[in-house]
Amino acid sequence: MRKTKRPNSLLRRPATNRSSAGALRIIGGDLRGRKVPYSGDSRTRPMKDRVREALFNLLGPAIKGRVAIDFFAGTGAVGLEAVSRGASQCYFLENHRPTAAAIEQLAQKFGVGARATVIGGDAFEHAESLLKGIDDAVVAFISPPWDYFSERAEPLQRLVNSVFAHDERRQTEIASEAGPECDIVAVESEVGRDISWLPHYEAWDVRTYAPAALAIYG
Repeated sequence: MRKTKRPNSLLRRPATNRSSAGALRIIGGDLRGRKVPYSGDSRTRPMKDRVREALFNLLGPAIKGRVAIDFFAGTGAVGLEAVSRGASQCYFLENHRPTAAAIEQLAQKFGVGARATVIGGDAFEHAESLLKGIDDAVVAFISPPWDYFSERAEPLQRLVNSVFAHDERRQTEIASEAGPECDIVAVESEVGRDISWLPHYEAWDVRTYAPAALAIYG
């Protein structure tokens, strides 16, 4: 487990998150260079390319063979990046149904439809049941609208806890000589948001890429 970093930049005033319409790009892996459209709709705020690149550089080869879950999928760029870099399967949860349909179409266009399952609905409602049906190690990407950290704090905490419960179940039920792989959890928030409620907070690797902050566990 890497040592937790809490740089002073965490205390800086949050910058306004503004995104404009255009295209994101898949940064690494089999789909490198492919374009992911973004309409500019604030409901589907994407993780910026440089933050996504930093995230996957930190994860490195640990992504390979895992089941990825993109809980607030938006454009689908994070989940597609995971598939591109070797995730065995990715579940995309997106509440905005037209956006969910667009992710499904894009996965088919990229030729990875068999490894992409899109769920059109509220991530909070589907998280627990989805995780109960997965026996493999997961990498969970949790990048919600930033106001959820205040306006929907309790369900957001329950969602994170459900991933930890999945990991605890696997550690208990799956016996092997080496032991099962631990789940990985990545949370993107806005710089300055209080994330000290994350389970085992002292064990998270926290880094800032203003206006975003990344916290990674596992």
